[in-house]
Amino acid sequence: MDWNTPDWRFIDTYPRHKWPSEWRWEFLRRLPEYRDDWLTRDSTMQLAQGEYCDQMRLEYEEAHPPVPEGYASFRDAMGEQGFSADGKHEERWGLRALFPPYLLRLPDEAWKEKQESTSFYSHDALVTFGSLELNERVLPEHKILIKFDLRESIDDQLLRAKNLLKELQKESEIVVGNRRLTPDEMLRYLRVLDAKESGVKNREIGEALRPPHIGEEAAKEAKRLFRTAKGVQLKLAHKLHLN
Repeated sequence: MDWNTPDWRFIDTYPRHKWPSEWRWEFLRRLPEYRDDWLTRDSTMQLAQGEYCDQMRLEYEEAHPPVPEGYASFRDAMGEQGFSADGKHEERWGLRALFPPYLLRLPDEAWKEKQESTSFYSHDALVTFGSLELNERVLPEHKILIKFDLRESIDDQLLRAKNLLKELQKESEIVVGNRRLTPDEMLRYLRVLDAKESGVKNREIGEALRPPHIGEEAAKEAKRLFRTAKGVQLKLAHKLHLN
């Protein structure tokens, strides 16, 4: 089956994501266990797309009844297939449903809400300065709402907001174990996973991804790189958190 992965030889065909959940999906959709779950999903657990849209809109659109034009946008975002929505898969993969592994991106609503054991699903939607009530709604990880108190100093609040946003941007980086992964590293891991899946020989992989190594040394480097890539992939897929 065509899983819609780029040609591993050309790094420019790989997107350079900014957010942890985007990187996590890249590794998750390449995981054989996830693909098997999607291929063998129980048809009795499928939700009709209209019903799924109803659920999502009722939860995320302030609990008012869904409108018909909302269905099309959800269908476009989620593809043409049905989606398994049983709790087993939610707990295993941290998704609200099983999404087709050939999708390049998931909608924000695909990931489950933030839990105590997770650090990358989303930020609390509201940060307050002063004695303001908290809004319990949860936004995607790349969005945050800040409420200001007009009784307090505007300059002080703006400075605190600026510092807060800088800290949250730092938190959006991916950490596996005690090591912070760079986009270049993650792209290299994705490329070696795709190359191995395509049946490419280790020597060719090593010479392309680990220059100046050639020959047998390149093959050894490819094996090492693949082991590391699989380790990162499994951590991101199964632990449901990034640090």
